[in-house]
Amino acid sequence: MGAPKKSAARVSEDHDELVRVPLQAILLADSFTTKFRPITLERPKVLLPLVNVPMINYTLTWLESAGVEEVFVFCCAHAKQVINYLEKSEWFSQPNFTVTTIESQNSVSAGDALRVIYERNVIQGDFVLISGDTVSNMSLTQALLEHKERKKRDSNAVMTMV
Repeated sequence: MGAPKKSAARVSEDHDELVRVPLQAILLADSFTTKFRPITLERPKVLLPLVNVPMINYTLTWLESAGVEEVFVFCCAHAKQVINYLEKSEWFSQPNFTVTTIESQNSVSAGDALRVIYERNVIQGDFVLISGDTVSNMSLTQALLEHKERKKRDSNAVMTMV
C-alpha cells in the first residue's frame, strides 16, 4: 500500500479567497539627498524632531492607523542611530504591528533600496512605499481599495500613487 495521494492544490481566481497577506510597508529612513545638510551630517532626517517628536514616529503612527501590519524600515546613512532609536522605542513591542529594520551601506537611491528589498524577498504582495519623514492623517483605505480594483481589471496596474 503506498502513501496516500495528495490532492492537487486548489488555485482560486478570486483573490479574496486566497490566504490573507498582511499589508506591508517599506519605510525609507534615508532621503538619499543632501537638502538638509549640515543638519543631517550628524543625525538622520527621520530622527529630526517635529514638536519634540522624531518624524519617524509620525510616519509609523500613520501606517499603524492605516492598517499596515508589517513595516520594513530601510536604513542607510546613520543606520545605527535609526536602529538604536527604534529598539528603544515602543515600536518593537506592538502586538499587531511589526517593525523590522533592513540595513544597507551601498544604496544611494530609492531604486537601490527597492532592489535590496526585492533580493531579500520580504515583500509578499501589495505594499506601501513611504518616506520616513511623512506626516499625514489621510485615510489610505480608499486608495488601497481602488488599487486592488484597478489591479483586478488590469494585471499591469502595479502601482498607485497618492
